[in-house]
Amino acid sequence: MADIFCVNGHQLPQLQLIGAQKCGTTSLSVDLFHEWGFCDGTTRKKAWPACDHFNHDAYDKEKHAFDSGNQFDATLAAYARRFPPCGPNMLSLDATPDYLYASQAPGLLARAYGAERLNRTLFVVLLCDPVQRQQSSFYHLRWLAPPANSFKELVARETPAFSDSWWKIAFYDEQIKRWADAVGDIVVIPAAAFYESSDKTLKALAQEFERRTGRSMTL
Repeated sequence: MADIFCVNGHQLPQLQLIGAQKCGTTSLSVDLFHEWGFCDGTTRKKAWPACDHFNHDAYDKEKHAFDSGNQFDATLAAYARRFPPCGPNMLSLDATPDYLYASQAPGLLARAYGAERLNRTLFVVLLCDPVQRQQSSFYHLRWLAPPANSFKELVARETPAFSDSWWKIAFYDEQIKRWADAVGDIVVIPAAAFYESSDKTLKALAQEFERRTGRSMTL
């Protein structure tokens, strides 16, 4: 039986880590690469053949196919080229944390994958405290935040309106509903639980991955 996740010789991901930005997606992805056998695919810096489980930069995990605004990036053929060659034991993932709040991303991914692939794909979101998430974003991605000398100053000035779109990045309920409407069930992992016990979290994730996809996570 043909593998519907093998497209033009490349292995589409059956694990989509869609966010949230600044909540630990890089740490979770690195664990999946190092300890659970996932390959990150092509990046700006490297092309296939390659599958290095131990050498990554922060962007190896991110494909940005469905949040880029480029409709060509969101076609299945173009997306597939970003991933490793097909194989019976090949596991790939897309961990683009910007997908969660990109309003067009759920619909574009759902249309590209189609119902049969969606039913066999695990969608995961890692969530942290929304205020802490905005504080981290303020200091790490300051050029995207409203102008202020400090996060404390910004909060004091904008509370309680929080009307700027920058704040809405942390409105998780709206974002998760939009994704659930498009793709179905989503696994939510509290970032605090992951950092408290990453092994326990990953084992639970592996069980859910096998249940959803019919495949095992193994190195």
